[in-house]
Amino acid sequence: MTDVRTTLACVTAIPVRELNQDTAGVLARVERGETLEITRHHRVIARIVPVLHAELDDLVAAGRMLPPTETRPWQAPEGDVLSGPEAGELVRQMRDEERY
Repeated sequence: MTDVRTTLACVTAIPVRELNQDTAGVLARVERGETLEITRHHRVIARIVPVLHAELDDLVAAGRMLPPTETRPWQAPEGDVLSGPEAGELVRQMRDEERY
């Protein structure tokens, strides 16, 4: 391995040659949780990071949840917040109306 300065702390830099010659070994390191930066001519050109396993992924895979359809960040609506009855009180009123 070459001594190359990485762009992130606790990240190992490896030359693209090592990735080409030992792809399985490099991927095994990533699979174990290591983040690697790939360098060409001592410049970082790529980063390989392990995939974080999320609980929501299991629910999507099981068909109990649909993946998000929006890719952009959520934005809060603009305008003043309306004051009025609490949400719990509104739910109680709606339930009472359904019963009778």
